[in-house]
Amino acid sequence: MNKMKIQLTNQLEDAKRQCDDEAKERQSLLGRYRNLEHEFDGTNVVYEEEVGAKQDAARQCQKAEDDANHWRRKVRFELRFSDASIYHSISNGRWTLFLMLLSVVVLLLLL
Repeated sequence: MNKMKIQLTNQLEDAKRQCDDEAKERQSLLGRYRNLEHEFDGTNVVYEEEVGAKQDAARQCQKAEDDANHWRRKVRFELRFSDASIYHSISNGRWTLFLMLLSVVVLLLLL
């Protein structure tokens, strides 16, 4: 009977130790879980900030591209206008030169 009591006591002590070990392991796992949860929250915040920054950069890039296209169209239009204006000025200059030469010829003929 004593032998059986000792065996049962030993088994009870082993069971208690095993329960204590499992409780410690559960506490350790719970701590790791909470740490990972906290790390995930921090990483998620950083991720959301980066997504926002990427969207802002994309908007700025699109705005810069739109501005560049606007100025490209404006400069091309002004170049076309200035080319026409230069051509007109040259034509007027030629006409003026022709009239001046004609006046010189007429003056020479009258002399």
